[in-house]
Amino acid sequence: VEDANSSLKAVETKRTAREIKWEEDMKRLYHSQDLLFLNKYDEAEEVMRQGMEAKKPSKGSDVRDVRSVFGMLYALLSASKGIANLSDDQLSQCHDRLVVAERLAVQGEDWVGKHGIRGLCLISMGLVELLQHSYVKGIYNIMRSWKYIRILRDDGLTYEGMEKEVVRSAALMAIGSFYILYSFLPPTASKMAAWFSGFEGDREKGLKYMYDCWKEGGICAPWGALNYVSFHVDTKTFVGERMSRKEHANVVQMLNTYSAKYPGSVLFSISESGLYACDRNIPKARELNESAASELEKLPVLKWVLTYKRGIFYWTDCDWFNAGGAFEESMNIYIQAKRRSMVPFMAAYAFLSYLESMKTQPEHTEVAKAKCKLLVDIANSYSAMNKKNWGRQDVYGFKVFKRCASALKFGKAHDKRKSSKLPGMSLLKLRGHKGTSDEEATQLPWILLYLLECMVLQVRCTWFMLPEALENLMRKVKEEMNDRAKNGCLSKGDEVRVLMCFVEMYTQMDKVSDALATADRALKMESELSKKEKSFGAIPMILYYKAKIHQERGNLHEAKSILKTLKKYGSKYELAGLIYLKLIVLSQQLGFDFEQDYVKLFASAGYKKTVTVKIPQEENKSDETNDEDDDDDDAPSIIEWAWYVEKHTVGFRAEFHPLDESKPPTIIQTIAKADTEGKFLIGEFRPGDETEGYLHLIWDNSFSRLRGKTVQYKVSPAYLKSEVQ
Repeated sequence: VEDANSSLKAVETKRTAREIKWEEDMKRLYHSQDLLFLNKYDEAEEVMRQGMEAKKPSKGSDVRDVRSVFGMLYALLSASKGIANLSDDQLSQCHDRLVVAERLAVQGEDWVGKHGIRGLCLISMGLVELLQHSYVKGIYNIMRSWKYIRILRDDGLTYEGMEKEVVRSAALMAIGSFYILYSFLPPTASKMAAWFSGFEGDREKGLKYMYDCWKEGGICAPWGALNYVSFHVDTKTFVGERMSRKEHANVVQMLNTYSAKYPGSVLFSISESGLYACDRNIPKARELNESAASELEKLPVLKWVLTYKRGIFYWTDCDWFNAGGAFEESMNIYIQAKRRSMVPFMAAYAFLSYLESMKTQPEHTEVAKAKCKLLVDIANSYSAMNKKNWGRQDVYGFKVFKRCASALKFGKAHDKRKSSKLPGMSLLKLRGHKGTSDEEATQLPWILLYLLECMVLQVRCTWFMLPEALENLMRKVKEEMNDRAKNGCLSKGDEVRVLMCFVEMYTQMDKVSDALATADRALKMESELSKKEKSFGAIPMILYYKAKIHQERGNLHEAKSILKTLKKYGSKYELAGLIYLKLIVLSQQLGFDFEQDYVKLFASAGYKKTVTVKIPQEENKSDETNDEDDDDDDAPSIIEWAWYVEKHTVGFRAEFHPLDESKPPTIIQTIAKADTEGKFLIGEFRPGDETEGYLHLIWDNSFSRLRGKTVQYKVSPAYLKSEVQ
């Protein structure tokens, strides 16, 4: 009996020590999270770092190893801080720290929490890679995460034990995140994902997991709320969907909860400001936006978000002069941080706003004129910088200055940048390029149309405007359109672009009949458009709007029929990048496979099959010879491929052969016999400066005497020219 009592006391002491240690770790975890949401970022980061670097529990101690939890949070918070501070290499550092966090998880004991952390690390790594434009690898790692998140689904949701509040909360958030991300993958990526995950993404189920994560109040509750709110406030607006009354009530309840718990929290204030904007209460949205500004002196990128949103809110008031000031301030934040990205883009927004203010707010004319001249000088100085990988927003900014500055007598804007191309991502192009007629070349740019396109297509702030404000803006555009028609300077392309914007604005005012009538009017004008005007993509965008209207009205057959028509336009038009995600969502809602499938290739028994991809060289193009329609000749910053063999095995090799034959070829990837049946193989190549040549993707079936092999592959970016040999 005495021995039994001694053993029982030992067990109780051991269990109590384990519980005490767990409580201490959870206190630190909750404390670090509270610091984060109370805007004390440095303190939160330090607590997380200490947790990650804590001593590993000794074997047999029965103490949970939570270092990987702190490590993952430390990596993500450090990356967020780095981005917010506009630090260099923040994404690469975050990726490296996530790798460390995953290794810590591998070292830990085998329990459900370990697998959950590994899954969350892989999802985070995938998202970081997507931000680095490594799309295939990013999707691949997100899909790999399911191997571990599936354990959370099977065991974490029903977990019993002292860790339940953490395990179940993390499971709800991780599974919800995975389901939502999966539901937005393009069709071909979804097929690739199916090999790894074995299920189809369910957006509504994912959102329900996020809601439950918040409602149950576990460790991940604030993150579940932020994800839920952000989806309904931002993502739904982007894809043209409205919140239901129940969803709106949920969002309000979440924001009220954390407004009380974390007063002054920048993250929740930004989200709440977005909600009021969606409710078309711009004064309240502006008030919340400004209230957060005082907390952000040390985090310039968040300050940039607030000044950028300030400019957007001024756009909804058609207060062009103050909008110009806000966008100029946001530009200066990047200049002061000695960053080049986003400066041309913000400068262009400020430039267009100041130009329009000179017509509608004459009291500001002289100041606006001086601001425009200064912005042209800034655009020229940035264009001359030695930077080849300008983002799509900045490419658009340079085009705005090149077209408008000289035409409006603000000096000549020189586009000296190296050409840049991101896969499938091109914004608005302006008229007046090579191939334009003399009459069009001398035509003054229509500034209000450019602003309208920015408001409707890019920042989507017309969603925030009251119906009377939308009608006033449309009336002003119609007046200018009539004036330009009378003066003989209204092109058919500009007229169709106006109608494109009006279709969306009528939809936002719930004037569906007017929207459909406007769409039909524009579609009848397609035959009158020039090749250059068609390449802008207003017609495909109008077709999308029309299909979306029919889908919302329950006319599913008509919506599918329109998507079939839209599919024929391919993706070689200017607005393809802006419409792509919207099409994915609409296609999934209709059960329509919009995207082209993988290319099928057959390697006969005893033979090889080679796909040769031409990689053009980055070149400086002079103002006289720069044809902005020749983007298909731009060199990409990264080339990716994904493939699988339908049955059996096949060899594979990827090589780069420089055009300069004096340079040796580079072997990128070699696999003797790849058994990829039921799974994908991926790879990538990053061309260096002045690299021109050919990428050879070689499938080797020479070892097989009897069986031919069928391979399905895809190369990204899709615009690269290739041939099969």
